[in-house]
Amino acid sequence: MLFLNVSAGLGLISQLSPLAQDVIKKATPGITPEALAIAGGSIVAISAIFNGLGRLFWAWTSDFIGRKGVFMTMFVTQAALYIYLPQVANVTLYTIAACYLLACYGGGFATMPAFAADSFGPANIGRIYGLMLTAWGCAGVAGPLVFSSPAIKPVALYVAAGLLIGGFVLAMSYKKPSKA
Repeated sequence: MLFLNVSAGLGLISQLSPLAQDVIKKATPGITPEALAIAGGSIVAISAIFNGLGRLFWAWTSDFIGRKGVFMTMFVTQAALYIYLPQVANVTLYTIAACYLLACYGGGFATMPAFAADSFGPANIGRIYGLMLTAWGCAGVAGPLVFSSPAIKPVALYVAAGLLIGGFVLAMSYKKPSKA
């Protein structure tokens, strides 16, 4: 689940400025390249704040609706946004979507340690989470690789949505291991 969430999040981060610039160009014909770069960078900076806030919000929310519930919510809402994102032509709406998506990316990273502790016990968290960080590292390669070709920008967003739908299915079908 961590691999899928992080792949989508890091993939988006890797191309967030160029994707934002495409939306800005459509909304503001005649914008100078310098202003376009600044505007794209501003969206990256604003959404980065939400990456951090998402870590606090989703970890806190998981105390109320459960870790599984948080992941199911994040996966399904992110998938819907990734499918919708190629149609967004409004800069404000695009920025809000990017902020939410990065809040979910951060939230997955912050909620997973508690999920692992709930599943495998606090005594095993070091070993288990070390393996989970391997998934994060692999996602750091896979996500940006999916988003790397400018020719497939809309397709990459749909691939990310597919990854997140897979994450939703995994979260939905997850059952805590029984103690042997």
